[in-house]
Amino acid sequence: MLIGMHETVESYRNHLEELGRSPNTIRQYTWHIQRMLDYLGKEPEAITREDLSRYRHHLSTDNDYSKNSQYMVTMAIQNYFAYLGLETAVGLPRPQRRKSLPKYLTEAEAHRLLMACEHDPRDHAIITLMAYTGLRVSEVTSLDCEEINLGERTLTVVSGKGDKDRMVVFAQPTAVALRRWLEARGDVGHSALFLNRSGSRITPRSLQRIVRKYADDAGTRKTATPHVLRHTMATTLLRHGADIRIIQQLLGHSTIATTQIYTHVDDAMLRTAYDKAFSDEY
Repeated sequence: MLIGMHETVESYRNHLEELGRSPNTIRQYTWHIQRMLDYLGKEPEAITREDLSRYRHHLSTDNDYSKNSQYMVTMAIQNYFAYLGLETAVGLPRPQRRKSLPKYLTEAEAHRLLMACEHDPRDHAIITLMAYTGLRVSEVTSLDCEEINLGERTLTVVSGKGDKDRMVVFAQPTAVALRRWLEARGDVGHSALFLNRSGSRITPRSLQRIVRKYADDAGTRKTATPHVLRHTMATTLLRHGADIRIIQQLLGHSTIATTQIYTHVDDAMLRTAYDKAFSDEY
């Protein structure tokens, strides 16, 4: 068995960081690769195709991994061996993922969430920003003050997912919330837009805790996460007639296919409304 983090896993993590992969992807990929090496007890060059099949069978039977989890592990394995210049995982079959519609808050639920945090300038600015722009957690935590233009109501996401900068517009309520926070924040000698209570850049984990806390305070029965706020923003825009390509640009999706899942959300809403309207007619 291998002890500690393998040197190739460490260099693989650095490689993923250089590619601009999200912190969550980097954490997941490196953890699963190290776990695979520990289980197989071999150096990467000695691992065979049969070893990989045996390991994946172990995950699905002994660990009861879902199809989605198996898919993610397979992606990590293929990525890792390709990075090492080895063909061991080329063409490794990927399990068919179960496609589910994204979870989102209704406009009433989102409004209650925003009201629940209104007393705290920082937390209100964070949740308002995510609800109105759909920024990813890593993008919110990475924002610097100089990347916000309150006059133009725009912000710049620097080297977001896919290593592409993009401009994001935000609504007047977001500008008001950000201005209020910046006034409360003052000049603290730190470039980060959002700081934790000790004066350091806020972390993704803290952001997730903030959203959960106020969702509970607001009596939201659904599981609320920053990603749910991202979905909420997209479905709200679509419901109000925004062009799908505009939503694609705002969310920073590299292909329109990723954004089109929100059209299916709207279809589901339409079907529910239709069935409800005629449920008592026949």
